[in-house]
Amino acid sequence: LGRLGSKLAARSARPQAVRVSMGAQARSRGLLCCGVAALVFGALCLFLGIYLTAVLVTFTPVYSDIECEMGAPRVSNVRIDETLRFDMVATVTCFNPNPYDVTVMGTEVGQVYAGDDRQEAGTINQIPVSTFPSGGEGTVVANLAIAPSGELFSSLPLIVLSGEIPLYFDIKLSVKVDARFLVGKYTTEVPFNKKCGVRYMILVPLKVETSPMACQDAWDKLAVPAAGSSSAESMSFSAENMAADDVDDATQQKDLYLGIAMACTYFLGALGIAAGAFAMWRSCRRPQIET
Repeated sequence: LGRLGSKLAARSARPQAVRVSMGAQARSRGLLCCGVAALVFGALCLFLGIYLTAVLVTFTPVYSDIECEMGAPRVSNVRIDETLRFDMVATVTCFNPNPYDVTVMGTEVGQVYAGDDRQEAGTINQIPVSTFPSGGEGTVVANLAIAPSGELFSSLPLIVLSGEIPLYFDIKLSVKVDARFLVGKYTTEVPFNKKCGVRYMILVPLKVETSPMACQDAWDKLAVPAAGSSSAESMSFSAENMAADDVDDATQQKDLYLGIAMACTYFLGALGIAAGAFAMWRSCRRPQIET
């Protein structure tokens, strides 16, 4: 009778053990799935944090100075009718170190002056829209039409005898920036006006040699190289010219918003990986009841 009771008890306990084993396995699989999901979520958050860090580094500083080199203008279409006339193309080559494009355009027709007393001698006909690509070079081209007045020509022989004729002109530009860095932006459009000069020398009839172009903020600061000089002058679109308040505001936005986003993503990433690792550890250690 005792042996018979033991057998019956074992048979009745067997389905219960099977049910316990199946429940344990289901809970173990659930923990494993949750652990994998948490690890994936944590890894994605960490990758997002690394990406945000790269964005922060890329846009620090928000604006870097754009350095430009000015060579000798190109003279063309030299002719004589009522007066000496010729066209001049002044080109400025600039390198943009910023991680976004910068657009430059002429805002209005500028005047061209000749002689040290700066008598009107022509106009800047056109400054086409130019784009400085991110991390690349762009050019600003000014097309000048030179036609000295008869009054100026009355003293021109004296200028010719001196060898060089100074030309001065206003360059009036608008510089536009539209940079966006996920959680902030730097958008501004500012005027950029320069007083520029170049010297030209008549070598033989209908042939003109020019000096490199030079530009400054004011006439009294302008020093124009001699005609035929091989030295290249430079200028820059500096941060001081680019609405310093806008640059400061964009920097504060970038640091604040990207800093908060980075802190959140790194915290959630670490939390997700820790939770996932713990869940997988528990799923592996949960006792299994064999049937």
